[in-house]
Amino acid sequence: MEVRGGSQHTDISLQVIGTPAPGILLFSVGTTLPDRLEKVQHRYTRNRMLQGMKELEYLERLKRLGLWTLEERRNRADLIKVFKLSSGNTALSLEFFFDLDTGRRIRGHSVKLHKPHCHKDIRKYFFSLRVVNRWNSLPEEVVLSSSINSFKSHLQRIGETTMGFFMD
Repeated sequence: MEVRGGSQHTDISLQVIGTPAPGILLFSVGTTLPDRLEKVQHRYTRNRMLQGMKELEYLERLKRLGLWTLEERRNRADLIKVFKLSSGNTALSLEFFFDLDTGRRIRGHSVKLHKPHCHKDIRKYFFSLRVVNRWNSLPEEVVLSSSINSFKSHLQRIGETTMGFFMD
């Protein structure tokens, strides 16, 4: 698929794992597509129809509108996908993407993921590596939530109380 923006051409190769686990998207971006998407949200929140928002800083506008940055939404979606994998709500198992941390666990929860050392800089941005630290930092009661909606509610509370939890 080719995206054209102004005079620039950006090739985006998308590979969706369709049948077994819809929604897992693996992508490589030539330029900064996320930055372009974030600019759309910037413009939307500055819209004249949203009275009193134009003068505010971008993050304050998002807070008042109850919106998240693109980065926060991606990180939240990653955690939700890991929860679905760990609770068996997808055709694939958690072990398809991750190795469970079987070492002696002193802190954390019972579903800790092992983060392998990566030698290539690009690999650390793969789904299976970028989500591990954030997942392992979740409390036990969040990871063992009874339903997806309960998990999302816990994430919402964490996002409101822990500054920068969903930011890299």
